[in-house]
Amino acid sequence: MLGLFIFTGIIQEKESEKKVKLEVKAEGLRSNEGYVLMELSDYNGKAVQAVRVRIADYGSNWIFRDIQAGLWAVRIFHDENKNGKLDTNFLGMPREGYGFSNNVRGRFGPPSFDSRLFEARSDTTISIKMIY
Repeated sequence: MLGLFIFTGIIQEKESEKKVKLEVKAEGLRSNEGYVLMELSDYNGKAVQAVRVRIADYGSNWIFRDIQAGLWAVRIFHDENKNGKLDTNFLGMPREGYGFSNNVRGRFGPPSFDSRLFEARSDTTISIKMIY
C-alpha cells in the first residue's frame, strides 16, 4: 500500500513539471488599429509574461510557450492609439476594448481574479471576446 502512495506522488510531481502551450485569441476588435496587449498571470496573480501583438482581420492571437501546466489567468486590452495604457474617460470607464479569460465581466470594475482562472493541463487554446 505504501508503494502505491509513493508511485502516485511521483506521477503528480511529473505532472507539475509538465510544460504546455497556451494560445490566446482576441476576438471582436472594432478596428485593426494599434495592438492587443496580453498579460499572463499565474495562480497567485503574479504577471509572468506580457506581450504586444499585432492585429489582423479584427482579431489577434499569441502562443505562450513552455509554461507550467496549471492554473492561469489572462487579461487583454486593445491599445488602439499605441500609447501602452488602457485609456479611460473622466469616470474611469475604459475607452478601449478589454477582456479576460473565461470571458468574465465585472459589475463595477474588473472581475475577481479567481473568476479569471482556468486550468491548462495540456496544450490549450482560449478565446477572449473584446468588451467595448
